[in-house]
Amino acid sequence: GVDPASERALYECLGAALSEGLPENWTLHVDAKGRAYFWNGLTNDSLWTHPDHEIFNAIIRLHRRSLQQPDPCDCLQQVLSKLEAQASITDRSRWSGPFFAEDGNRYWYDAEKEVSMWYDPVAEIERQHALKTRLVRNLLLGTGNTERQRTARETASSAGGFPTAGGSAVGEARRRGLLRVGSAPPAPAAPSSTSSQSQPVSDPVTTTV
Repeated sequence: GVDPASERALYECLGAALSEGLPENWTLHVDAKGRAYFWNGLTNDSLWTHPDHEIFNAIIRLHRRSLQQPDPCDCLQQVLSKLEAQASITDRSRWSGPFFAEDGNRYWYDAEKEVSMWYDPVAEIERQHALKTRLVRNLLLGTGNTERQRTARETASSAGGFPTAGGSAVGEARRRGLLRVGSAPPAPAAPSSTSSQSQPVSDPVTTTV
């Protein structure tokens, strides 16, 4: 799970993505035992997990891995730069379509896997790539805000709760009782924080970056 207190940037990043709703053709249902599942009305596929579950898990791993680095934001920025630079699809020739079945429904063909599908594979891959890029970008923004807030708290704590500018004079006045805490100006506001089909998708961080 994700702790909203200790992993605020990650929690808000994933929450924003989930609030956008399910990918096209996917709906949420509950079976006779009260268990939630996801169903694709176009392909008739069913999943116990969110269609973008693997992508979300990859973002969780990326976030926690970045926190092990000296500069989490730099780690995330490198991943984001690679995602933005790489094309979502390098070879479109393996797919062809749309074709039309006897009932008039469209389908596409994957020559590499020799299978047909009811959805546009190119559009789905592009959607997943866009989601990965958006998640990493939002995570970077949230992590940057969190890091700035933590630095501000550490700076204030090391200065006894007062700005470091003119610290010696302020500290001396405070020790002599000439400066009251209530006379300090108000602190500035903290910076604001700023789906695959049935088959699992690749990890957007560890396998493509």
